[in-house]
Amino acid sequence: MNATLETILANGLSTGLSTCLKPVARGVLLLLLSASMAVPAYAFDGADGVNGMGADMPRTASAAKPAERSTVKAGEGESAAGYVARKDGLRTFFNALSARLKKPVIVSQKASRKQISGDFDLARPQALLEAISIQLGLIWYHDGQTVYIYDASEMRNAMVALPNGSLSALNEFLRKAGLYDRRYPLRDGGSNGLFYVAGPPVYIELVANATRFLGKNGGGALGKLRVEVVRLENTFVTDRNMTVRDNAVTVPGIATVIEQLLRDEQMDVEVRIEDQYAKAESAQNAQHAQNMQRAQAPGLPADMPIFPAEGGVQAQPVQPYPPPMSKPLPPLGPVPAAPAEKIRVIAYRDTNSLLIRGTQEQVDFVKNLIARLDIAKRHIELSLWIIDLKKGDLDQIGVNWSGGVSLGSKVGATFNNAISTLDGAGFVAAIHALEKNEKSRIVSRPVVLTQENVPALFDNNQTVYTKLLAERMVQMEKVTFGTMISVLPRFAQDGEIEMSLTIEDGSQLGADGHAASDINVSRTHISTVARVPKGMSLLIGGYTRDVKTDTVDKIPLLGDLPGIGALFRSRKIREDSLVRVFLIQPKQIETPLPRDAGDLGDDLLADRPQDPQQKLLRDFMERKHGID
Repeated sequence: MNATLETILANGLSTGLSTCLKPVARGVLLLLLSASMAVPAYAFDGADGVNGMGADMPRTASAAKPAERSTVKAGEGESAAGYVARKDGLRTFFNALSARLKKPVIVSQKASRKQISGDFDLARPQALLEAISIQLGLIWYHDGQTVYIYDASEMRNAMVALPNGSLSALNEFLRKAGLYDRRYPLRDGGSNGLFYVAGPPVYIELVANATRFLGKNGGGALGKLRVEVVRLENTFVTDRNMTVRDNAVTVPGIATVIEQLLRDEQMDVEVRIEDQYAKAESAQNAQHAQNMQRAQAPGLPADMPIFPAEGGVQAQPVQPYPPPMSKPLPPLGPVPAAPAEKIRVIAYRDTNSLLIRGTQEQVDFVKNLIARLDIAKRHIELSLWIIDLKKGDLDQIGVNWSGGVSLGSKVGATFNNAISTLDGAGFVAAIHALEKNEKSRIVSRPVVLTQENVPALFDNNQTVYTKLLAERMVQMEKVTFGTMISVLPRFAQDGEIEMSLTIEDGSQLGADGHAASDINVSRTHISTVARVPKGMSLLIGGYTRDVKTDTVDKIPLLGDLPGIGALFRSRKIREDSLVRVFLIQPKQIETPLPRDAGDLGDDLLADRPQDPQQKLLRDFMERKHGID
């Protein structure tokens, strides 16, 4: 029609007139073409239209009347490289797009009420589908055969229960079947057997059906029994075994805890035997009533049983009962009923999972119990300082076990006996100052990372073997001593950390490096429970030890000469009373890669102004005493 009209205009009019009227004729032609295409108008309330891919979406309002069926044939409005839409319904638009996708497209009733306008390039149908969905507020899902289009308000969510198996098995099934969509993930709800999913209605229904299918055919049913696998995320299923000074210590895992709870679990039925005298009297009354009935029925022999009326049950002859006892029997205890199906819980170490076998009620009970026990634990860093210093120097820095501690104007604490809570930074700074004058020594400062309510152990020991002589045999016996610290921390209120502490400190008396049949070992044992405020440290100890040191100073080479070498060497024997204290600083780990508590004293000393000579002297003393 367009070509015919232009030919008429070109041939029938003059050149000047044709030039003037040709734009007007083109406009009339476009109006005629638009009227002949019969674009459908879908009735909707406040529908959104879009001009092109990135244009604004103007709002239109049409009369509330039934939607008219489009009369456009397949291919109308669609060019070789694109599609021209003029207030087309989404169903018409996606019918054209489905040819490019080579998949059928199903549009929901609510989404089909929207209209669209613009020139669209169909060369990349997947990208066009995603862009149109964002512009018009649509959601879609592809199950491998069909594309489903919904309005965003039709989004559904559900909490689905896993009757059997795990969420990973369901995800694996959906992936292998080509049904999984990463835009709508399945969110695990822990070990309680629930997961959350949100997405288009067809996807929610598909996931629910797949869950029910796995529950029925997941290989978990053995008659009335079921087998399920529960994976733990925060707790070990197996026991934790430790050896503490040749003593085995076991921290039970979840499997052991549940096994102890359900050990020999069965329903007991209490059965009691009635009073024997009452039973005998009842039997005699029944016998008397039967004899009276037989007497009232003439013609029957004495041993003939009495038959009831028609339709009744034959009465059994009464057996003779023993005479009544003078004293009733005591009631019997509970008699166990026939054991039900025993529940089994087995730990699988490789995946930290529990295998549960039992009835559905038993399995659900264990899964709910696991969900309450398998909770995330907070981490605690325990920094331990083992310090030896002279008793007089300990008094000088402000520690008085019968009163309190005072380090400057900012640190102060009160305590009872040999326990104190104080600022660890100030105390360590004072120890560093004494260490420069060889008046104190940091024996060790290990750092242990543990979890709340999980024991942590530090054991630094040495073993000495001695001979046990008998008449005909000799046996080697070992003696172990050293420093052992066991801490069980937990969080209290207001950020405080409560610790159950066990400290054992032992040393050999009179050890001169020679073999001896008698070995004397001194041991100090401390066991306590203390609560430390947030940011504070715990100071334990304060017991005195007598240490004897024997040092020889000599001039190299000359001091080793025989005879006259004694003139070039000297020997010093010194006996000191040292006080050993333990400084423990608990700290909650809240951020990754936290700073070490051992840097507190170094930071405090680093902030002080020092000249180069003091720094060189300090580095030399640290290298001499092996301090990093």
